[in-house]
Order: sequence, then structure tokens, then C-alpha cells
Amino acid sequence: MNREFLENSKKNIINFIKNHKVLVAFLLSVIIIIFRRPDAILNAQFWAEDGVIWFADAYNNGGLASLLHPQNGYFQSISRLTAWFSLFVPLQYSPLLFNIVAIAIKALPVAFLWSDRFTRIVPSDKARFIIGASYLLLPTIGEVHSNITNSHWHLALYAFMIITARFPKSIPGKIHDIFFLILSGLSGPFSVLLSPIALIYGWLKRKSLPSFYYIYLLIILSSASIQIASVIFTSEATRSQAPLGASIILFIKLISAKLFGVVFFGEKSVNDISGSIYLALPIFIAGTFIISYALWKANIELKLFILFSALMLFAALHSPMISLSKPQWPLMDSESTGSRYFFVPLVMWIVSLVWFLSIIKMKKIKIILMLFAGIFAIHTFAVDFKLKPYKDFNFSKHAKEFKSLPPGATYKIPINPKKWEMVLVKKPQ
Repeated sequence: MNREFLENSKKNIINFIKNHKVLVAFLLSVIIIIFRRPDAILNAQFWAEDGVIWFADAYNNGGLASLLHPQNGYFQSISRLTAWFSLFVPLQYSPLLFNIVAIAIKALPVAFLWSDRFTRIVPSDKARFIIGASYLLLPTIGEVHSNITNSHWHLALYAFMIITARFPKSIPGKIHDIFFLILSGLSGPFSVLLSPIALIYGWLKRKSLPSFYYIYLLIILSSASIQIASVIFTSEATRSQAPLGASIILFIKLISAKLFGVVFFGEKSVNDISGSIYLALPIFIAGTFIISYALWKANIELKLFILFSALMLFAALHSPMISLSKPQWPLMDSESTGSRYFFVPLVMWIVSLVWFLSIIKMKKIKIILMLFAGIFAIHTFAVDFKLKPYKDFNFSKHAKEFKSLPPGATYKIPINPKKWEMVLVKKPQ
């Protein structure tokens, strides 16, 4: 009886997973994200602009008013909206709300990858598992992990997935796409970079795409126009004017260390690779060969993903926000600084590697390469799984102290990273 019960339970679990792949993928992704840095939930605190700009502006100036203000040259609606909604919960729970939204957004691409809309692009379950797991376990992504400030990078990836996936037939599917395309388009400058991608894809697939795709194009192009106007009129006053300190040698080192090499050799290898052109150059050549081959032979979706990632990386390196005074490229050769700029390219690199290994026809060579790649990657993901927790500034204590202040009082709350402070002006109850 017990054996029969166990077998039936096993079948029921397997059937549930098969019938609810998207939900299961989303929930497992959330669990992995939380386990990489549990303090995001267990001891939630604001990170950088989460508190200093998004929450402080929403609290001090009003949620709706803050929504209309660009930051660093462009609108960041997901951050502003989250801050606005957080005003409806007690202050001590606001960072938790921020982090929950950020975690959910980070999990979306994995869930979408397992939907029926992506089976045409990635038909293999094994490939989808490897890509999804790699996305969740990437090293050097602490900067974009569980904070709203950098959630627009995940939304940019999600928007790309939406426009290249199989077109939805249902009304809820179309509403989903429209909602996230608008949210992504008005959260960061990436709609500007996505516009040529969407136009190229629409032209190449014009015989198979429904006319509703033009609505997607309209959303992306309209969002891009708004962000371009914002950049033109506000970026000079808000973005860093520090010199780049750029060079071809430094470019090779950065790409080799923070993109191609880090997946196989881990976060601790970044400084070693970026510190030696003799290590960086062969890695750069090998990585560039694989990317170039994918641009030549892969399907149109991967080709456009490579192009989109390249545009993102070019734009980021052309105008980074690393320092307000020091040369910026030299500061990025460490494992953590500026890692957000390499996040989407890292996902692209993983997808390109999976594709490249899948097309190798010589079985023995394929097995050897996959074995070595798997060993190195698994070691990297295991060693770099745990992300460094935020310094505990006892946010709940400060929230309680702020609550006891009289109206009009100014209060500074220390937040991560070190030396950042959120300034709030107490409002009447």
C-alpha cells in the first residue's frame, strides 16, 4: 500500500510539473534567487538608489510626482512605481516590498523560457534547463541581484524575449506582452536599443507575424522616443562627465575577464585575467570566434540577441556611471564594479555556448568539450553561489525612530553601500 501510494504520488508530481512548467520554473527560480542571498528577504534593506532616490523621492515629494522625473538621463518607471506602492506599507517593510518585486522580475525570464511560446526557439528541454540554471547562477551579478535599482536590466532581457517568442493567441497573453513592453520601455534606455532589433525582426518575419505585432513596434518606438528626448534634455546634468580612460588593450581585458572568462573560471579570476594581456588575449580570441560563428550560422533569434547584447555593452562602455571624477574603464576591471553592464551579455554568452556545443557533429570532440565546459561551469557556480550579504544597518530600528519624530523633522537613515544615506522629511500622520 505504501509503495503504491509513493508511486502514485510520484506520478502526480511529475504530471503537475509537466502541466505547470511555467509556474514551477518561476517558483524554483524565486527559491534559488533567495538562497543566493537570503538577507534580501530575512533582513531586507534598501540598496543605493532604492532608498536614496526612489523611496526618498516618493515619500518626500509624492509617488505620482516622482514618477514623472527622469534619473541619470532617462525614466525608470519600475523603480518609481515600486517606491510609490511601498508608501502603502509601514516603512520597516518597504525594503522587503522592493526586494520581492525585484526577485519576481528576475525570475520572469526563466519562467517564460519554459513556456510553449519559446519551444520553437529553444526546443530542447536540456538546453532550456542549462540556460535557465546558468542565468540564475551567474557569477559577478551581485549588483543586479534582488534590488529594484537594477531590475530594468532584467526587464530589457524580458522585452527581447517577448518580441522574438511565438506570438500569443490569447487576450491575456497579448495583455501580458503589452504591459511588460511598456514597463520595460519606460524603465531605462533599452527601448532605444531594442527598436532596431524589433524592426529587423519584424521585417524578416513579416510574412508570418500577425498585424498585431505593429502594436508592439509602436510601443517600443514610442518608449524609445520618450527616452531619447529625456536623454537629450536631462542627461548632461545627471550623468557622469568623468573621462573613460578607454583603450583597446583594456577593452580586450574587460571582455575576456568579465564576459568570456568569468563563466568558466569564476569571480575570483576577473582580477587575474584583466591584469594580464597574455591571459586575456587567448580567451578573447576564443570567445570572439564562437560569437562570430553564431552570428554566421545561428537562427535569427540568437543573431539578434547577440546584436542586442553588443548594443547594450557598447552603450554602457560609451557612457558608464562608475565614478563622477576618476577614469571609468580602469575601475571596471574588478569582479564587482560595473557588473550590471555585463549581465545581459553574460546571458547571451551562455546561450551562444549552449548553441555552439549543440551543433558540433564530431561526437567525441563534442563530449570532451561539453565535459570540460560543464566541469568548469559547475565549479564556478558552486563556488560563487553565495552572494555577499548587505551590511546590517538595522533598518527596522531606524524606521521605528523615524516614526516617533514630529512632522517636519529630517532624518538620515544609513543604507548600503557604505556611506550612502536616505534622507526623509517626516510628514503628518
